Formats: sequence, structure tokens, C-alpha cells
Amino acid sequence: MGKKSKSEVLDLLQQCKALIFPSICYEGLPFTILEAFASGTPVIASDIGAMTHLITNGYNGLHFTVNNPEDLQHCISRFNNLSVEEKLKLAARSRNSYETKYHPKIYYNAIIKVYTKALEENK
Repeated sequence: MGKKSKSEVLDLLQQCKALIFPSICYEGLPFTILEAFASGTPVIASDIGAMTHLITNGYNGLHFTVNNPEDLQHCISRFNNLSVEEKLKLAARSRNSYETKYHPKIYYNAIIKVYTKALEENK
């Protein structure tokens, strides 16, 4: 599809049933997942690194065993077999995850609290 603008990426994510994030690396805070959540798109991700903290299995996405194509296939089948209502709940909870944890204002305030605490402890 080539390079896309941020708004095009978000539009495309809103059209997706889910985002598959098959990373084999210990990601820090994958922006792709945050964009999916902002779009209300559940994420199917490997169970490694930050993905285990960002995605609550069965709440805002699903986990599969890292580097295991059979488990990924099983996870995709599991997702496809969910009812429309269950998929809508995953989507709503994905958006809620973004709004309550990763929206720029929320995230900024959380980071400021961490820095403030660190400064106070080092006085």
C-alpha cells in the first residue's frame, strides 16, 4: 500500500476487524498498537515484551505464542469465530484502553507523575 499519512493509517485501521502484530522482539511501546486502540481496533499480538502489558487477552485483543505460526493461526481462527457482539466488545474495550491509558493527555500526566516521584526520591 506504500507510505500513508497518519490520518490514512487511522482510517485504514478503523476498517480492520483486528490488527495482527506478530513481533518477535521485546517492543517498548509500539505506536502501531496505540494507533489500533485509538481506532477501536483489537490487536492480535505475540505474547512477548510490552504486548503482554498493553493487550489483555480477551479484553482488548488476543495473545499468541511468540514465533509460533500454528498458535497465531489458532488465535486468528478464535477471533474469527467470535460473535459480532463479542468482536464489538473487543473493539470498544480497545478504544477504552486508549482513552483511559494512552491518550496523550493521560499519558503525559502519568509520565510527569513518574518524573516528579523520581525527583522527590533523589532530593
